[in-house]
Amino acid sequence: MTTVLLVKSLLFTIIIPGTVAGYIPLLLARPYPAANGVTGAVAAVLFICGSAIYAWCVWDFVAFGRGTPAPIDAPKKLVVRGLYR
Repeated sequence: MTTVLLVKSLLFTIIIPGTVAGYIPLLLARPYPAANGVTGAVAAVLFICGSAIYAWCVWDFVAFGRGTPAPIDAPKKLVVRGLYR
């Protein structure tokens, strides 16, 4: 059961947040040079921190709420632990 929910959450993550927070900004930033040096390092740290927070929230939804972040398969139980505490 948990594996199915993790796969559903991964698909949701690729389709919705992956498109809105990843693919569209990439398309908009194509004509500009990539960040490097300090700016690139800060961007990488922020991206990793945000990804870790999102992964933690998805795990809480799957493991304790028995659902996914997708509105069509919302958690069955209210998640009141972790960052939702």
